[in-house]
Amino acid sequence: GHLGVQHRLSSRLSLRAEALGSAGGGGYAQDGDGWVVGSTASLLYAARNQRIEAGVTYHYASGGMIGGFSPVIGWTKSVEFLKAKSSVEHAHSGSPMPIDFCLSGQWNLGKRPFGNQDGSKVFPFFLVGSTIGFESNRIQHRFSLNAAVDTFGGYMNVINSMGFLMLNSKWISLSPEVYLGAGGGGRALFLKGGLHYGVGVVSDFNVSDLYAFRVSLQKMHTNGPWSYTGVQLGLRKKVSVLSGNSVNSRPTVITNSTERIILSPGIKVHLSDLGSVLSIGGELNLFQKQNFDVFASTWWAAVGGNRGAYAEGLMGMRWWLSKNLAMKSSIGVGAGGGVNHLDDATIGSLGVIFGQSTTLSLEFWRKAPTLFSATLNVPIEFSLAGFRE
Repeated sequence: GHLGVQHRLSSRLSLRAEALGSAGGGGYAQDGDGWVVGSTASLLYAARNQRIEAGVTYHYASGGMIGGFSPVIGWTKSVEFLKAKSSVEHAHSGSPMPIDFCLSGQWNLGKRPFGNQDGSKVFPFFLVGSTIGFESNRIQHRFSLNAAVDTFGGYMNVINSMGFLMLNSKWISLSPEVYLGAGGGGRALFLKGGLHYGVGVVSDFNVSDLYAFRVSLQKMHTNGPWSYTGVQLGLRKKVSVLSGNSVNSRPTVITNSTERIILSPGIKVHLSDLGSVLSIGGELNLFQKQNFDVFASTWWAAVGGNRGAYAEGLMGMRWWLSKNLAMKSSIGVGAGGGVNHLDDATIGSLGVIFGQSTTLSLEFWRKAPTLFSATLNVPIEFSLAGFRE
């Protein structure tokens, strides 16, 4: 989480100062808990929907192995979900901004794992993940998060991809892509670096105006003793947002669907007679129909149990019995901090939810840090207007 202030010096220049608190670990960087605190001071130069940032940042991690001052350089591009129009006459002239979400599984053949530096061994492993994508007429930009469920429990990566749309028909699309990101954990990279880069090709097979099956072939390398070739299968859902009519009025949207999104930040505590682990994270609703909904969540260990590298990525379902009571089930990946190390990282839970404006979840787990957990969430609801092509 971030909290800060920004002071404008001119139409394009601003000063920014902020404090932050977060959780994380891995790579032997933290020998204890996983909380991180820090602050940043920087100068911003903004032009239209982009900005360049340069300054200095300070961080201190709970394990004591990461800390001190360092320079920060950044580039940010903003995406407007509702683009403002200058007059009411242009209220219906906006065009949809294509956005899509994809859930996927990826089977891979890896090379040069830890303990086999000569590179002669090839081994299979499986990743699960999610992707958000943005499209223009020819260029596709995607951001994905993936985690291993076997062999190297604790390995995950974050990948940016850029693609060129070569074929885009009613039923199929095809685009070559380049990848750049970072990853590690599960001793897959040992201590040799976490930079990821590669190439691939992606094809979407449309089954309706909102849904498509995705097939992707990838070849990924790192700056450590690690590379892999993967085949990814996924289910994509399209969401497109139309323009509004003015900056100071409610947007006028011509659409036949609305995406109701609920984001629920919170804290989770895994409890046992041997100790506790407190994680920070949140949940995001993906689908809701009457009393049933599907959500995705991620949690990162912050305090307790020397689990500074432990993290979870989950898919879940809720069945609301009343306004303040629901049944809950989750399945996904949880590893790191000594949990599920070099092993099957699939975890799952059954539980119950109490409350509405603030919810309390009590769950029993398989292969998580402890058998029992309690989670406190604060749901925040907002809507995106959708457009069916």
